[in-house]
Amino acid sequence: MEAISLIIVGLIVGVISSFFGVGGGIVVVPSIYLLFPELDPKTAIGSSLILIFMNSSLNFMRFKKRGYVLNKGLFAQISGGFIVGILASSMLIKALNPDTIRLLFVGMLAITAARVLLSKQENTEESAKTDSMQLNIVIGIISGLISGLTGLGGGAIMVPLFITILKLPLSKVSFLSNSIMPIGTFFGAISFMSMASPKWVPESFSAFQIGQGNLLMAILIFAGAFTTGKLGIKWGEQASQTLKNRLFAALLIIMGLRILSRYLF
Repeated sequence: MEAISLIIVGLIVGVISSFFGVGGGIVVVPSIYLLFPELDPKTAIGSSLILIFMNSSLNFMRFKKRGYVLNKGLFAQISGGFIVGILASSMLIKALNPDTIRLLFVGMLAITAARVLLSKQENTEESAKTDSMQLNIVIGIISGLISGLTGLGGGAIMVPLFITILKLPLSKVSFLSNSIMPIGTFFGAISFMSMASPKWVPESFSAFQIGQGNLLMAILIFAGAFTTGKLGIKWGEQASQTLKNRLFAALLIIMGLRILSRYLF
């Protein structure tokens, strides 16, 4: 039953990740929290990073097949910062207790939802502000740091920043985000898999536990995501930025409330 639930989670992740340009951590992490409430949150985060590495790599290849062109300079600057941030987070998270990690995750969902809702402008190629290398690197560091601390994968942080600060057009956001995430989440996943294993892991998943990452959880979710990713890309190309913003914010709020209600009650 747990395996089927994770595959269903993957079906949702496939659409959301390619539609919004996020890795899927906004669905994966709270789903693992809810399915396995006794599991160390670090394992939920590590498993999420493994899944996001696989899923964003797949999305990147699918975007490339559709003719999307990567801004290599912008990619290198943000990716460099992202790697620094996610490696730093793997050291910081060792000092945080599970309840603090869950509350941090909910807080970031709320902040991200607010930023998305406040972004009402329709960005264009002319409105883009990507000339500042320092700003691009800082955005990467912030995204990587929050990604490693919460398991969001960085996309849920990068997308609002790309829209509100870099003023990137919607057509560029999802592709750029899915281009950067495989780099950072690879290093993040390795860091979590190098940590000591948790005290408790569900019996059916224990053979696939490596440090604070579970390969079976990630693979089952990826199996679902693989089948629906193309739909997300297609729908994302047809949707307006305003509609995307509202749907994304609603998703973040729902996920945050579900985790908070489980934590409080």
